[in-house]
Amino acid sequence: MEKVIVRIDVELEIKNGKVILPAGTTQPMGFNNARKCCRNLTSIEIPDSVTKIGKKAFEDCCSLTNVKMPSSIKEIGSYSFSGCTSLLSIEIPNSVIKIGEGAFCLCTELTNIVIPDSVKEIKDSTFARCSRLTNIMIPSSVTKIGNYSFRECNSLKSIDIPESVIEIGNSAFSHCSSLTSIKIPDSVKKIGSCAFEDCSGLKSIEFSNSVMELGDNVFSCNTNKGQRIPHGTALQQIIVPAGTTEKFKKLLDEKLHHLIAEK
Repeated sequence: MEKVIVRIDVELEIKNGKVILPAGTTQPMGFNNARKCCRNLTSIEIPDSVTKIGKKAFEDCCSLTNVKMPSSIKEIGSYSFSGCTSLLSIEIPNSVIKIGEGAFCLCTELTNIVIPDSVKEIKDSTFARCSRLTNIMIPSSVTKIGNYSFRECNSLKSIDIPESVIEIGNSAFSHCSSLTSIKIPDSVKKIGSCAFEDCSGLKSIEFSNSVMELGDNVFSCNTNKGQRIPHGTALQQIIVPAGTTEKFKKLLDEKLHHLIAEK
């Protein structure tokens, strides 16, 4: 049996690859130098006394496959499960109102995740480089999809962006090579730079009339300023609402104008 210090006043007892945080723990923080002792950790059960999972709490626990999270949790800290390369699935309770940036980045075995409708924003890099993620449910409570939030999720085949989303951040879906089409809902006003950079399977994208701002290089990131024909992609059509062709010609680089088609 190993003991690992989570913070000065809390110890973890690990036996047969499993750990149960002691009752009364309120906020597990990062393992810091003790993290190396948790390479064989496979399961965590968090008690209902915990309300927040601290920054980098379980970062790089590379054998972790299962996390039991109670309904007392309100916040999942930044990079708290980053690099948990064996984590297969995780159920986020409806009590969670905030998921920090990079919380699940580099969880390369994670295939499915449901975000509760208590969450209002997907922070930067939250699910970046989750290379086996095939399905993500974004609730109608979310208003912003942050920078790099799904970058290099190259198994993600489709994404349903709810009508609540107002802004899609820089490189939010860049290098999502399995995406074939995407529809931007009427609520979205701003799409950041390189949002769909190198989405090599993307054949069509449908914009809504609500879009007022497109960042540089929405479809590809080149050294020169301005959008370019997506290199290495299959993009065939940019669908826009009837009567808005001229509007989108002003927003898009002229080399993309021949792809514009009104719905």
